[in-house]
Amino acid sequence: MNRKVLAAIFSTAVLAVIVMTIILYHLSGFSPFVCMGCTAEGYEQKDGTGYLTIGLEGSPARDSAVSRVSQEALQKELSEGELSDIIGVNMVLEIPAHVARKNNIDRNTDVFGLLYASDAYDKYLTITAVFRR
Repeated sequence: MNRKVLAAIFSTAVLAVIVMTIILYHLSGFSPFVCMGCTAEGYEQKDGTGYLTIGLEGSPARDSAVSRVSQEALQKELSEGELSDIIGVNMVLEIPAHVARKNNIDRNTDVFGLLYASDAYDKYLTITAVFRR
C-alpha cells in the first residue's frame, strides 16, 4: 500500500474513534453502585415490583428513601424475611444521560449527597442485594 492509502485509513480510524467517543459521552448516563449501611423500615409489592423503604440515619434533610427492587428472588426474600435483620443494602443509581447533564452530575459527584439531600433521585435507585445480621 502506498502512503496516501495508509494516511486515509489512519485518518478514518481516528475520526471514527473521535465520533464514537462523542456519541458515547452524550448517551451515557450516571450509574454508580452504592453500598450503604442502613435499616429497613418497610417493604411493599406493587404491580410486580417491590419497594423497600430504607432508613437514612445521619441525613439532616430526610429520614428515609424508597428504592425499587426488580429482582424476583430478592423480592421473595424481602416479602418472606424479617426486615429488622437488614443492616445494609447494595444499590445502583441509574440516572439517564439527559438528567445527568441537566443537573451537572458526573463521575465525581457525591452520590450520598444526592441521596441524602432530597428524594429527587429515588426513582432511579434499584436495590440489588441486602445484608442481614
